[in-house]
Parts: sequence; structure tokens; C-alpha cells
Amino acid sequence: MTRPLYEKKEHREAAYKAAMEIEDKTNAKVEMGPPMAQWDFIIHAKNKPVAIADFKERYNTHDKYKTYFVSERRVKNLLEEAVNRELRAVLFVRWTDGLRWLEIAPNAHVDRTVGGRYDRGDAADVEHMLHYWSKDFSAV
Repeated sequence: MTRPLYEKKEHREAAYKAAMEIEDKTNAKVEMGPPMAQWDFIIHAKNKPVAIADFKERYNTHDKYKTYFVSERRVKNLLEEAVNRELRAVLFVRWTDGLRWLEIAPNAHVDRTVGGRYDRGDAADVEHMLHYWSKDFSAV
């Protein structure tokens, strides 16, 4: 049995808006990834790809919680893609107080717990999560 697909049009639209904000606030160009990819966009500087990024949206301020947690599987997939393409791996999160980013180091020491979503009744939504300090995210 296959899992339901949860990527929605709204997520792609939010990622696109984040990409446009990154372009507006930096000298970078952003290339959107294909639908259903394990990453959302590639960032180009001086016409050269420099980073591959995942985007998430949260409905609270960035400092409401001490850590931002994300699926370990998602981070591993992003890092694997970054290594394969010889790019940096970056997480972008839009909180209610702005868009922020964090470069993910392949061997960074972060806390690991079990967590995730319980609201959809999908057992696969509960998995290993990695916690990154919210204070370490930089404003775009």
C-alpha cells in the first residue's frame, strides 16, 4: 500500500513566494524544484548553483520554541542531494515574523527525538526528528 501524497498546491505556492523573497533580498537567483522532490529549490549565485534548499512554513514566531524540528529523513535526503550535486544544504522556514534560513552541516550535532504529526492518522508521520536551535536561523 502506498502512502498518501501530502504535497499540495499551497505548499508549492508558499515555496515560490519564499524563492521570490530570497531573490528580492539577495543577489541570488532561485530555481524551483520539480513537484514531489525531496527539496524545494536550488539557489544560484553568479550564474552558478551554490545551494539546494528545503522550505517549510510555521504558524508561530521563530522564537516561540527553542528549537525547530524537522524530519530526519527529510534532512538526510536533502544532504544526500547536496553531496551528489556538490552544493550546500539549506533549510528555509517562514515563521509569522519572517523568512529565516540555516545551512545544514552533514555532521552537525543536533538532538534527535521521535515526533511529527498525529492529526492525519498516518503512522508514517511519526518519525525521527532533528532539532535545530531557532536562534541559529538567520533572517533573509
